[in-house]
Amino acid sequence: MATFNEFRNSFPESSNEKGERFEIFLSEWMFKHHPALSSQFKKVWRFSEWPGALLGAALVNYAVNRYEKKQKKKNKNRSQQSYDFSNTGGMSSAQLGAELLRQKQERGISGRGYVASYETPSIGYDPRSNRATSVQPGQSSSNLCKYTVGAKTISVSKRNTWSSCPTNLEVPSDVDTHFDLSQMGSSTGTLRYLENKTSRDYCYYEGSIQIPKAAYGSCRASIVY
Repeated sequence: MATFNEFRNSFPESSNEKGERFEIFLSEWMFKHHPALSSQFKKVWRFSEWPGALLGAALVNYAVNRYEKKQKKKNKNRSQQSYDFSNTGGMSSAQLGAELLRQKQERGISGRGYVASYETPSIGYDPRSNRATSVQPGQSSSNLCKYTVGAKTISVSKRNTWSSCPTNLEVPSDVDTHFDLSQMGSSTGTLRYLENKTSRDYCYYEGSIQIPKAAYGSCRASIVY
């Protein structure tokens, strides 16, 4: 009698043929003729001969199709419940708030969907990038350059009282972007530390210096101004 290793080594190299040979061995000899196993089964089939083989394949195919349909529906619902910022680059925060509220209601977006107060719009907001917002000059004073964006006034401290104000100004609209100090002309070389003063739209430094920032953005610990 051959050993099991000799029996296994007699199988062909092809995985399909090897599996078929082993299946024949199990069904035709062990399950039908083995003294202990043959009494445990009334009928033994090979998989290709089993009456339920086609049904099993059909059930697997049905389950796969149902899963794929559910995934497509889930992805569609997810896209419908997200905000679209494609046409909001030039909006004030008041306009942006109204637009997001409209999308929330029309698309059925779940959650509170907090929208900033219409009465206190932020300096500017572009959700797609770290770009700054260009603002136009307003009525300036001896210490401050004043600008307007929408209904909001932005004030920036001058380098000194005789400094002129730039015609246009770029203010940050992303919380990780800082105001470009070089816009305000040549520095006096004075180191100024951040004061213990909080504001949503400004950073305050020693010497009554105020520098705009993105709404709720961070402030540098010190500046040379």
